[in-house]
Amino acid sequence: MTVATAAEHDRMMAVIQGLMHFSTLVVAETMRDIGAAPKDLLRYQSPIYQIETGIIGRILGQDAALYGPILQDNPEVREVVTAFSAAAARLQDIVCTHDTDGFAAFFEENAAFFAPVIPPGSMETTNRLIQGGLVKK
Repeated sequence: MTVATAAEHDRMMAVIQGLMHFSTLVVAETMRDIGAAPKDLLRYQSPIYQIETGIIGRILGQDAALYGPILQDNPEVREVVTAFSAAAARLQDIVCTHDTDGFAAFFEENAAFFAPVIPPGSMETTNRLIQGGLVKK
């Protein structure tokens, strides 16, 4: 158990739940919009992408009444999803203008931020999921 104030809890949940659910739903909407059917993609996906698609299916297989309040009722979520949109716009500009240096900087900035959980941590976790038979090999 983690002891926190209500404000601390809401801030962390805005990122842990709000950001993750928001980004997952945006990916689902994007796939639907471009006609990339999940069933068709499975033939091409490596295990790590099967995990990501599985997470989308897991969330969408549940009740919208669970996820709506997580995104809409926590007052901290608005700031987080606004930052998500700004980050997506920044990366979109880098990708669409083929800004190789900009992409390298974007990537390196985020790699530095995530350094505490970059391999072996991230690789070990995802390898356990893959090797544990949770996804098709």
